[in-house]
Amino acid sequence: MEPAWVKIAQGKFSLGSYRDPNNQLRPCYELTKTECLYIATKFKAHSGSPVIQEIILSNRIGAISVELAKRLNVDPVQALQLFYESKTCEDLRDKSSGLLPK
Repeated sequence: MEPAWVKIAQGKFSLGSYRDPNNQLRPCYELTKTECLYIATKFKAHSGSPVIQEIILSNRIGAISVELAKRLNVDPVQALQLFYESKTCEDLRDKSSGLLPK
């Protein structure tokens, strides 16, 4: 397990199990969407995918708007609107700003 993931998620991937066609119990990981994205972005061929980039951007915007709502003590919808009207949002969508992974 990468130390970076353990630090970010404050834990390791959840271990689960499934039954194979021979009815034997096999181990597997139960990953959330965020965990899947973390793994996918580790592979250069997929991390540049427009779909993955848009999901990463959406997750970042969601996290920013939640934090903004807390700090400004406003409704999350209002915080999201404020964020969309900000220069930060404009910069986040600008690939040359360096705010998105390459």
